[in-house]
Amino acid sequence: KVNEQEADKIVELVREMMMDSSDNKSRPRSIGIISLIGDEQSRLIRGRLLDSCGPEYLARHDVLIGDPPQFQGAERDVVFLSMVCSRENCPTQNQQFHFQRANVALSRARDRIVLVRSIDLADIPSLEDVKVTIIEFVMSANEVINSEVVASPENGADARRPHRKNCFGRE
Repeated sequence: KVNEQEADKIVELVREMMMDSSDNKSRPRSIGIISLIGDEQSRLIRGRLLDSCGPEYLARHDVLIGDPPQFQGAERDVVFLSMVCSRENCPTQNQQFHFQRANVALSRARDRIVLVRSIDLADIPSLEDVKVTIIEFVMSANEVINSEVVASPENGADARRPHRKNCFGRE
């Protein structure tokens, strides 16, 4: 499963970050891109980033692209998280392993996580879905921290500075 809109938004944001730092003499920020559903989205984004930025920039920024298990034990300065689903195709993700994957995904950023989504809470059929928890987590963190919202469903993504607390345990 792929979401072209989210892939394009991530490529745009990552390219912008890479180009902004190309004049900077300090260490480039490392970048992670995590797809919440499957590996197809990761492959799509990797191909588009290679075409857009080239392998030199991906290496310079230590870019890692994949699904949550590929990030186990790995951190990056900035992590882009693609929810992949759309209003037309929003499968329920409510099993324990979905919550574990979300916890891994949201705990990989050292400095900032950018949630890229094409859905609103109203588009998610089940309140038990991990996507509800992820969106609410990022939205509440934006309110608490008052960090800039890079984008929203209208323009593609939410951003926040992470904290290292497990927010996805079931009670």
